[in-house]
Amino acid sequence: MRPEILDVLCCPECYGELEMGPDARSDALEVVDGTVVCRACGETYGIDRGILTLTRDDAEWRELQREAKSWREVPCGPDVTRSLGDLPDDFFDDLPVPPTCLDAIAGKEGEFDLRRYYEVEGHVAAWNLDVLTELLADAEAPLVFDAGVQTGWTSRLLVQHLPHSRVIANDINGFDDRGLGFAKRRLFARHGVYFERVLNDIHVRNVKAGALDAVQACMTLHHYAYPQRALDVLATALRPDGVFVSVEPIVHLGVDKHVNEIETEYWTAHGIREGSFYFTDLYQMLTNAGFGDVRIYPVAAIDPAVEPDGYDARLQLPFYPMPRKYVDRGERGHKSWFDRMASFRFDAFSVPYYVLIYASKDRDLDVVREWFEDEEVRRGRVERSKRYTFYVDPLRPRTDEPEPGSWLLGLP
Repeated sequence: MRPEILDVLCCPECYGELEMGPDARSDALEVVDGTVVCRACGETYGIDRGILTLTRDDAEWRELQREAKSWREVPCGPDVTRSLGDLPDDFFDDLPVPPTCLDAIAGKEGEFDLRRYYEVEGHVAAWNLDVLTELLADAEAPLVFDAGVQTGWTSRLLVQHLPHSRVIANDINGFDDRGLGFAKRRLFARHGVYFERVLNDIHVRNVKAGALDAVQACMTLHHYAYPQRALDVLATALRPDGVFVSVEPIVHLGVDKHVNEIETEYWTAHGIREGSFYFTDLYQMLTNAGFGDVRIYPVAAIDPAVEPDGYDARLQLPFYPMPRKYVDRGERGHKSWFDRMASFRFDAFSVPYYVLIYASKDRDLDVVREWFEDEEVRRGRVERSKRYTFYVDPLRPRTDEPEPGSWLLGLP
C-alpha cells in the first residue's frame, strides 16, 4: 500500500483517522510490511506484502478467512489437473478470471459451460468499463472501489483505461495464487499498473463517508453473507452523485431461488457462500441502501447469445418495486425490461444469465436508459466496447487474427 491512501480510509472500529506506524518498510513501489494505527482508538492493522488488512479480528472475519481458504483450495470442477502456477503469464493477460480446470469441465454433457461463462464475463466487463469511463469522465482523479476482485483482473483494467483513476481492490483472499497477492506477482510490472489492495470484511465500513466516486462489484454480491448490509456500507462510502456498477446472476420467479443453481450445492459443500436472487431482490436491496435511481437490465441486451430459452407470461408481475417516476414519466420501456427479467426461463441451464445494475443516490441515470432502450445506440455501444476487449478462450488455438464475432482484441 501507499501512505496517501490512508486519506480516504478509516478505522473499522471507530471510523477514526489512520496513520502509518513507525515500523513501515518499503520497496520501490509501496509499503510492503508494517502497521497502520488509528489516531482515535489506537487499534493497529497489519501490512503484509503490500496488502493492508483493515478489518476487525472477530468471529465473522475468522469465518471469512475459512471461506478464503476454500476459494484457494476448491477446484472449479471435478478431475482438476491444472493449477494457476502451471500457466504462463500471458494466459492471465486475456482471461477475466483465470480458471484452473476449463480443460476438465468445459464442454462435458450436462455440465455448466465454463467457456461460455468466461466469454460472457468478458462481454459484460468490457461494457461496464465503457460505462464507467463515460460516467466518470468529469472526475479529475476518480476514486473507484473494486469489490471482490479475487486476482485483481478488473482492477487492472480500471487503472489502464480510466485516466488518472485511483483504484482500491477489495477481497477476503490475500493469497498469491488466487487472491490479492497475485497482483504484485503477475500484474503490476507486466502491465505497468498499480492499485491499492485491502483485505477486509465488506460488511464493515473502512472507507470514509462520501469518499468514493464509484463502486464496481463484478459478480460478488451473491457471495456475501449479508448483501443488504454490504450495500449499506458501500452506499455510505459513495459520494451523493457517485455510481454503483454491478453484474449479478439472477433466477426467474418460477423457481426456488435458494436451490436452483446447478453449482450451488457444489460450492457450498466446499465452504463457499453461494446465494441467489430474483431481480426484484436486487432492486429492493439497492433502494433500501438509499440509492434513488436504480437501473437494471438483462445481459441479453448486449449479448443476444445468452437470451433465455423462452418466456412464461404467468411469471410477469403486475407491480415491481419501481420508483414512481418511471410510471409518472410514462417510461414503459424500463418496465418492459423488467417484464423480460421476470418471465424468462431456462430449459437447460447451460449459460449464465445476468443483469447489469447501475445505481446512484442523487445522480440521474437517464443516460444509461438511452444506452439500453435505444436499439441503435445500444448496438453502437456494443461495438464501441470491443476496444476494451481482453478475453481469449484458453481452449481455442491462439491466432493473430480474431475469429468473426469473437471478443479477442489486444489492449492498446
